Amino acid sequence: MCIYTFYLKNNIIETLIFIDLNNLQYLNIIINRLLKIINF
Repeated sequence: MCIYTFYLKNNIIETLIFIDLNNLQYLNIIINRLLKIINF
């Protein structure tokens, strides 16, 4: 279940990165959130 949840979150983040690729500041925020999820 944890693996599936992580995959789901990761998939959502990748989607957000794809949508907001032109906004580098927002992209940086998403990357920071991804790192926090991995560390968690």
